[in-house]
Amino acid sequence: MNRGQATLDSTYFMLFGDPDLGATADDYVGSDTTRQMVFVYNSDNTDGTGTGGTYGPSPPAMGFQIVRGPTGLPDGRDGDRDGMIDEPGEPLGLTASIGLANGLSPPQGHPRDAREMYHWMRGRWTDGTPITEGAIGLDGGGPPMPTMFPGDPVSGRYWSERCPQRPACGLPHTAGNRYMTAASGPFVLEPHVPMDILIAMPFGQGADHLDSVSRLRIAADVIHNAQNAGLLEAQRVPGFVGPAPPLSIELRRPVPNPFTDDAVIELALPAPASVRVALVDVLGREVQVAQDGPLDAGARAITLAGAGLAPGVYVARVWVAGQSAGALPVTRR
Repeated sequence: MNRGQATLDSTYFMLFGDPDLGATADDYVGSDTTRQMVFVYNSDNTDGTGTGGTYGPSPPAMGFQIVRGPTGLPDGRDGDRDGMIDEPGEPLGLTASIGLANGLSPPQGHPRDAREMYHWMRGRWTDGTPITEGAIGLDGGGPPMPTMFPGDPVSGRYWSERCPQRPACGLPHTAGNRYMTAASGPFVLEPHVPMDILIAMPFGQGADHLDSVSRLRIAADVIHNAQNAGLLEAQRVPGFVGPAPPLSIELRRPVPNPFTDDAVIELALPAPASVRVALVDVLGREVQVAQDGPLDAGARAITLAGAGLAPGVYVARVWVAGQSAGALPVTRR
């Protein structure tokens, strides 16, 4: 939901994953644009030793699937796979993806601010350089494209991590610890109007690491068909009593933003309540707790301390009486 007062006319949604499929040093990632999915699979048929957090022989594959995306702007694509292009109310699917090895330097490194994160959401490298088909997606010799490794690793169809080069695939990539993203957009987000997005995490395990990719696709197709049949719509459980509605609070954006030393979030409570304010980085890790305890009614100021924070984009998450009350982006210079 857009909690601001202005219409956001070019909004993107993105999932970020550090999948660590068992052993972390032998993974590949890919995109399946026909199933609106990014996925991770093992580079060979043995993952670790089968002990601890590893799978051993016949490792599985798993994905992030955008089952029902946001209602998008016209883009000349069949986002919901119903045979019609850009019909009114058509939801978007997977429009951009990035799959990369950990620890790469710019232009492929981690986003450090909102602009660089926006590049990722549109299927560009951190510095805005277009992803290009071939090799690792940078100076690969092919045309620009927003989705990385959309080829078929099972059949060996170019372009995948198993088949990174034309004309005859060349050497497969060196396997390793991978990141992957799945983005959808652009779409318009009006003030205080919710936009529902349905995400699934399909899983498949077969006779070998590539058969697992085939079974993952079957699982993704089952999910897509269930969505089309209306089987994934929310259902109210008889007798279920939901939680009490959260207190209606006034919440203002951090000031200043960006900040160097400190930023202040102002909130107004209609009644005494327990309030928690935590700062989360782009990997979802909680890096600072600015407030955690009871506050009296009235206007209150919560300080986010800049000391010790690395420069980058964060989200200040606010809970009141144990329920989420907002998520405010903030940038540390």
